[in-house]
Amino acid sequence: MPSIFSSKILCPFCFNYVSAKDLLCMCTNAAHSETATLGGHIIQNAKPDRQGYCTCDQCPHTTSRKACPKCKALLPLTITESPTRIISIVGAASSGKSYYVGSILRKIMEEGLFSELNFSNISSISTLWADKKSPGEYSKRFKGFMDHFRILEPTKKISDLVKDNPPLLIEMSLAKKKLERNTFSFFDAAGESFHDAGDLASITPYIAHSEAVILILDPRQIPSVNSAVSAAIPGLPAVSNVTYVEILNNVAQIIRDDNRLSRNKKIKIPLCIAFSKWDLAMETPGLIPDGLNCKQSSQSVGKGYDEQRIESISSEIRSLLMQQWGEANLVSLAEQNFETVKYFSFSAWGSSNSGKTGAPAIASFRIEDPFLWILHNNKII
Repeated sequence: MPSIFSSKILCPFCFNYVSAKDLLCMCTNAAHSETATLGGHIIQNAKPDRQGYCTCDQCPHTTSRKACPKCKALLPLTITESPTRIISIVGAASSGKSYYVGSILRKIMEEGLFSELNFSNISSISTLWADKKSPGEYSKRFKGFMDHFRILEPTKKISDLVKDNPPLLIEMSLAKKKLERNTFSFFDAAGESFHDAGDLASITPYIAHSEAVILILDPRQIPSVNSAVSAAIPGLPAVSNVTYVEILNNVAQIIRDDNRLSRNKKIKIPLCIAFSKWDLAMETPGLIPDGLNCKQSSQSVGKGYDEQRIESISSEIRSLLMQQWGEANLVSLAEQNFETVKYFSFSAWGSSNSGKTGAPAIASFRIEDPFLWILHNNKII
């Protein structure tokens, strides 16, 4: 994956590599109401000047905005300055992928995560959406549900990777010797897509070009945990019968095939194994020993990124899998395929939310840990 600008650009919407010279010019004037493109009107026979500006063929507006020649999506302003970093969110249906994406965006955009942690080098945060003429994807897909504590709609299997379920983009501006911008693309695919041969082909591009893969697992996908939790908290819905083995093997094979990587070489893309619904495990007596960091609250306010605690939590969860929970197979499978594996635990909404009446406040637990680790791994924080 390129770390600096090159003549080849990875589109964060359709995940195709395109040539910089082939980018289309797009006018985002609200007067244009095309539905065939994502973001505005494609200027026909555009002739950009040396600064990349061109005049619209249907109105007097001048623009420097670019669109992908493959999917026609409006691209980030920084597309020719820095690469878009794709974060793949994978996992079985109902494992908590959408809740993770919605909650981490809420933590960043509404709760001021980076200000709270005193990251003075991050000068601004903004969201970028595929369609500027409709409500933001975050508002449309998450905010209303979360504000009123309504169950999120299941992510649908898609026929068009771009139009049916556009990625969610975050642009971060970093104040260093010169202003640096990084764009992160979150993509949440339906859980069914990870065990259907036909669907795997459509999601291959974004997984194979990922900056990191976050595998979301419901802890009840582990038999011993499911037995203990179900006994302590009766009436829970059935857990997915799709195993982590199937999903993890498929993800690894996608990356190996796309990169022509032999079985004896480990994948360099980092893998974050993140257990969702951690409140269920913490509320089950005897499942997690007292005193572990993975039972403690999130990052300390004003203390920045706590690398030591993140490493400690990863080691603790790995130890739980290897010993108390009898799932050495998960650790072995992950670490045989991936060069770097980190283990996380979180609760997207938190155990304080009964959902019976009113609109309880979201009480996320360590939701930010995987993303902070990815930022740290990329030397952004």
